[in-house]
Amino acid sequence: VMVGNNVAYDTRGHCFIAAEDGYETDNTFKDNLGARTKRGVNLPGSSNDLRCSTFWITNPNNYFIGNVAAGCVLSGFWFEEPKQDPVYLFKDNVAHNNMNAGINLYPHGYSPPSP
Repeated sequence: VMVGNNVAYDTRGHCFIAAEDGYETDNTFKDNLGARTKRGVNLPGSSNDLRCSTFWITNPNNYFIGNVAAGCVLSGFWFEEPKQDPVYLFKDNVAHNNMNAGINLYPHGYSPPSP
């Protein structure tokens, strides 16, 4: 599946979700813009929209090319990797002005050092 050339602005909860249950693979997320992602509301049976990200990735066996995550209340890209597989492709993506981290690796997170 190709998820491309989309804009999501001023949304609540996770924005672009790559494999919520962890089984979806070989999808391409290309040239998407997510801006101003805010905390959602956890409904009964839901998992973690209060800890939201613009791109929530539970299966790394997907392709991420040229995406932008800007102004999220927590993380731009959140990799929740139960399988510890390598990401197929993560290229030319940008994360900026996110309140917690540009890239978060579950459970501890990662903040790159300042240049």
